[in-house]
Amino acid sequence: MNPSSILVWNARGLNQRDQRISVRDTILSSRSDVVCIQETKADFMSQTLFLSVFGTDYDKFAALPAVNTRGGIVIAWKSSVCDVIASRIDNLSVFVQFIGMEGRNWWFTRVYATG
Repeated sequence: MNPSSILVWNARGLNQRDQRISVRDTILSSRSDVVCIQETKADFMSQTLFLSVFGTDYDKFAALPAVNTRGGIVIAWKSSVCDVIASRIDNLSVFVQFIGMEGRNWWFTRVYATG
């Protein structure tokens, strides 16, 4: 796992089909191992919504739902490259502790405050 292989993006919403396609195209072209999308504006990250944005390469995720279509964070990863040994979701943040196949572990934290 290369921690520099991370994509972080403020999507400004995943509720529109065109926006999901744009985000998905960028994710797939980035070839990142971990992807963090903030401002999803999704109050629930269903499996259908997840697959429409991330495809099948990213098979695990942690999500903080949006509140009244404000905010929202999803961190997705490829379990073939890394796994999660701990995670925490708070009101405004998501913390994920990854462990790579080589045995190194590290934390990824995303905080998003709506104003």
